[in-house]
Amino acid sequence: MNIANPKNLKIIKGLPPVAKKGDKVSIDTEFFGMDKKRLHRPHGIFAYMGCSFDGVTVYYIDDESDIKAFLDRLEDGVWIFAHAKFDITQLRRYTEITSRKNLWDVILIEQIQYSGYYSDFSLQDLVRRYLDTYMPKEERKSFSDTVSLTKEQIEYASIDVAYTWQVWQKQKEKICDDDLQIWREIELPFLWTLLSMSGVRLDTEKWIALARKNEARAKEIQAEYPDINLNSPKQVKEYLAGMGYKVKSTDVEALTELAEDHVQFATDMLTYRTYAKRSSTYGEKFVTDYVESDGKVYADLYQIGAETGRTSCRAPNLQNQPHEVEYRECFIADEGECIIVADWGSQEPKFAAHFSQDAGLIDALNSDEKLYVRIAREALDIHITKQSPEYTHIKSTILGLFYGMSAKGLAARIGCEEDDAQNMIDSILDTYPGIAEYMRQQKRVKDYVTTVSGRKIWLNKYSFQWERNALNAPIQGSAADAMKIASRRFIQQKKPAWRLLLLVHDELVIAVPIADCEEAKKVLASCMIEVAEELHVGIKGSAEVFHGNSWACKP
Repeated sequence: MNIANPKNLKIIKGLPPVAKKGDKVSIDTEFFGMDKKRLHRPHGIFAYMGCSFDGVTVYYIDDESDIKAFLDRLEDGVWIFAHAKFDITQLRRYTEITSRKNLWDVILIEQIQYSGYYSDFSLQDLVRRYLDTYMPKEERKSFSDTVSLTKEQIEYASIDVAYTWQVWQKQKEKICDDDLQIWREIELPFLWTLLSMSGVRLDTEKWIALARKNEARAKEIQAEYPDINLNSPKQVKEYLAGMGYKVKSTDVEALTELAEDHVQFATDMLTYRTYAKRSSTYGEKFVTDYVESDGKVYADLYQIGAETGRTSCRAPNLQNQPHEVEYRECFIADEGECIIVADWGSQEPKFAAHFSQDAGLIDALNSDEKLYVRIAREALDIHITKQSPEYTHIKSTILGLFYGMSAKGLAARIGCEEDDAQNMIDSILDTYPGIAEYMRQQKRVKDYVTTVSGRKIWLNKYSFQWERNALNAPIQGSAADAMKIASRRFIQQKKPAWRLLLLVHDELVIAVPIADCEEAKKVLASCMIEVAEELHVGIKGSAEVFHGNSWACKP
């Protein structure tokens, strides 16, 4: 394997030539003093910006006053990035960068082509795969410790610029039309959607009061067991052994099983862990770490954060906040605004029906009757309402089928005997045979599955859960495609004062002026329904839309 060598490059300080229409130009930036936990937020001191038209000659500047002129010269070219979201976020501090179609992100393109096939998608990984070259990254650390650009830093940064271009050259030769379509019609437009997102305001007083309440409750439970440290798995295991319960683990599954057998200590442990986690993960440190000077939280959304194309979230993970009202009430609207929360109705079952083409399931979804109420009547010959306990059981069964859940897993989830769970599964599959056929069909897939839009998700046949992935990935991935398309469509139609706050899998959260609330609700619902019906043709789309002064407006 080769080692990237700056001596093979021609590095020129100064503004680049003016790009002609169609020129392919790689671009990269470096900043001094950046916090690794806040790379999604504008900060740091400008250090370097470089570009290359050929993967060998690199032009660079180190003066922030030249940034606008630098980018103006490249306006007519196709901009090539490795992590465009980072570079554009930082550069927008210095000059206006509007959404453009002439852009390529080698990392996102690689994820479109090989999600599930590879697990690593950094520029270093791509250079190794495409160019059989190792890129040393040790110099990266030096940008944290200085504010004066060194020769070694210039060479390091220029290597990134040149090899980004060279990776693009290899990618464009390999990419197929279907993958290119996913980039052009879904991921590239969605990139600009992410770049337009706003922060969400946090009621810090209410949040801190909630954290202290949880901390106090955790301490109360700990005080009931003064002889052990409830945070120590070893001591908890020994305590259980002293009670006559020898367990291999003290994880949630093991404790839940004991709690179901009326072991009070196990119940107390589960409660303790809930309160302890919430007082730490969602405690006062959350405010210190993530609430910025304007009183808002700006989470980092990863555009392709899962193999299925779903987004993921960090710093902080707002997609994994507790669902309880008291938490969501802390995320509030700005003065004069309201928050709108919308999600699709039966989104995954509708994509499942699309893939299985089961006539009975499609008819049920197109009827005015609640899906799980109808399934209960048709498949199990029982009559329920949404408030019946069986409603949740049937919902778990249907969704579980498309995750490859076994009768044993279903029994554990809904609290019944395994034979009863198997009977429920068999009855549903007998009533809706298209589901069973889809399940058999997916188990015969060789290399990869696709979403409705044609996104590939590769299957690792060496993984014990590859069959589950073959069942669920097309459904979950299609839902992710729908979210990306609908959020972009809403952004394109919205007024300037309408802001996208959060994307939580099948849930969109926006903020608008109070006077625009009803109009915005209609526009958002329309976008979501239109996208759904374009993707699962012949199956009605639906969206539930709520509004209020906080994220808790959704019941």
